[in-house]
Amino acid sequence: MILINFRKGIKSSQSLVILAGLMGLMPLIGYFYGATAFIGFGHYTQMAVHTAVLFIIASTGVLLLRPADGFMRTVTSDTMGGWLIRHLLPFLVGVPILLGWFRVQGERYGHFESSLGVSLMMVCMTR
Repeated sequence: MILINFRKGIKSSQSLVILAGLMGLMPLIGYFYGATAFIGFGHYTQMAVHTAVLFIIASTGVLLLRPADGFMRTVTSDTMGGWLIRHLLPFLVGVPILLGWFRVQGERYGHFESSLGVSLMMVCMTR
C-alpha cells in the first residue's frame, strides 16, 4: 500500500495487491469446495471466511486507488478492451470456480473418478 504513492511503484504495488487478493480467494474457494487443504496449513494457520472476503475487498480497494495507472489503466479505459475486460471478468473468475465445484461434487458422490473429472474440466475450460 505504501508503494502505490510513488509513481514508479504503482505496477509493483498492484502486482502485490493482486497476489494478496489471490491469497484471500484460495481459502474462500476452499470453503466453497469443502476442502480444508485450501484453507490453511495445519490447524493454526487457517483463514476464516470473513478474513478471506476482507482480503479480497481490501485488494480491490487498493487497486481502485489509482485507476488511471498501471494494470488498472486497461480495465478502466473507455476502449473496447476495457469494456470487454469489465464485462468478462466476473465470468473469467466465476465459471472456473463453478466448474471446479461441479467436479468436486461429481467425485464426492461417485459419478466419476478423478482422472475423468480432470479431463471433463479441462475440456469445459478450453471451449
